[in-house]
Amino acid sequence: PTEVICAHGSSILWIDYVPARVLTVVKTPLFYAAGLEDSSIIVYTLAGRRALPTLSLDSPISILAAAGRYLMAICVNGAFHTWNVQTKTTSIPPTSIAHQVTGATGGITQAKIYENGTSLITFASGTSIAWDSDLAAWVRLAENWWRQSTQQQSHHRSSGRTSEPGLSPITPTAHAHGAGEVETPLAAALTLGALETRLHASKLLGSPTDYRSALMVYAGRLADDNLVERADELVRELCGPVFWDPSRSDKAHTSKWEPKVLGMSKRDLLAEILPVLEYSFNHRYHYPYVFLNEEPFTEQFKEWTSNIASSKVAYGIIPRDHWYQPAHIDETKARANRDEMVRNDIIYGGSVSPGVDFFCDVEEDPFVFLQENNKVYGFTISMYEYESTIPTLWETTMDFIKENPQYVAEDNAMRFLSDDGQKYNLCHFWSNFEIADMDFWRSEAYMKYFEYLDAKGGFYYERWGDAPVHSIGVGLFARKDQIHFFKQIGYRHSPFQHCPQGNLHEKGKCWCDKNDNFDYD
Repeated sequence: PTEVICAHGSSILWIDYVPARVLTVVKTPLFYAAGLEDSSIIVYTLAGRRALPTLSLDSPISILAAAGRYLMAICVNGAFHTWNVQTKTTSIPPTSIAHQVTGATGGITQAKIYENGTSLITFASGTSIAWDSDLAAWVRLAENWWRQSTQQQSHHRSSGRTSEPGLSPITPTAHAHGAGEVETPLAAALTLGALETRLHASKLLGSPTDYRSALMVYAGRLADDNLVERADELVRELCGPVFWDPSRSDKAHTSKWEPKVLGMSKRDLLAEILPVLEYSFNHRYHYPYVFLNEEPFTEQFKEWTSNIASSKVAYGIIPRDHWYQPAHIDETKARANRDEMVRNDIIYGGSVSPGVDFFCDVEEDPFVFLQENNKVYGFTISMYEYESTIPTLWETTMDFIKENPQYVAEDNAMRFLSDDGQKYNLCHFWSNFEIADMDFWRSEAYMKYFEYLDAKGGFYYERWGDAPVHSIGVGLFARKDQIHFFKQIGYRHSPFQHCPQGNLHEKGKCWCDKNDNFDYD
């Protein structure tokens, strides 16, 4: 037998005997654990009692680690185990890391367990993995090519910090494309991927300090690169439901939104990053903010948002008859038509997609430009609509024109919409980016046109979208010289992209590929 002695200085606290040689010992403020040569683990309380029955594993122990209440063991065959010694349970089903160890990753250089029970395993390549109990899967928290991207940008970025060994550094953001060298799309994507994963890693490892640091850097990066929709998603995630009020007893209204992350208020974190985002998006012109909702905003939300914004803030209620489907629509017919579109693989509905990019420094205010030049509509991309989504839109439009010829503008853009003046050629301005004069949308001509379309039900029985309706409206009821193509604004909404050409690319310090341009595809 092997004698196990627990001592403090020269004082022996307790003694035990085990049947095999002890290979490794770990300790926390709550327990001791000894890994034996016969593939077993004995766990003791601080007083020397057996805290658990002897754990008999199916392979010799390679790594033993502990923190707080948790014990982790990795066997030579790759078997991975963790236990909560205090509750005598495990939250991880039988699993193995053998398939994670490859020639590309190299061997394990570090394995540790955190006080929240999460284990972090780092390989020689720089890749780090952890078991995510919520996802019931191994997740990568760091990858070697992210590290390489960080190193390649170190000449124009401040040195990064990392308080968690095995994770990529948190590198302060910078205008890489404004520092004499153009950051490649690959490097930009790797940096964003690393930061987004670092946010998840910080939550998984229970590190609020790391999470806040990564969040500030990530927000700055989104602002620097004008990634509007990613920033919008982040703001929505941190803000939660606009009508959320912790004083309300009805918790169903929260839609399962958690107001805190790692013990920190999400809205307090949002208050910290909004100035970073606003500096890029609104610091030159201080445009007002307008919040719209179908129910009244809480006074708490109004006070909170108005304190954060640097410009005026307005709050509005959308009337129920504007928000919901009109009563005259036959929902049975509408549902049947939607189901038919699904069966025919017709795109129906829409979504807010991440990945919108603005590629150039826009020094001239596009709103002021439209106003000073008597323009009513500006766009960056035009394309064809799916004909199967709007089979009767043009026919309905022609009926409206026949009944209301007085609304059609002289010298309009009919030639953009129709090659022969009779049939719609499906061309439309892509409304993912559009700037319009609200007086035009409120004009008698457009309002009468929209009300006519709404009464026909095509928004519900077919899939009349905002893009073709806006395009036809502005194409017929405005002069063609009131429609403006913003050639100098580089914009991408995957998979389509407008990249400024010629000297506009250099003048705007654009970092998009001029060969990747949808204008004439």
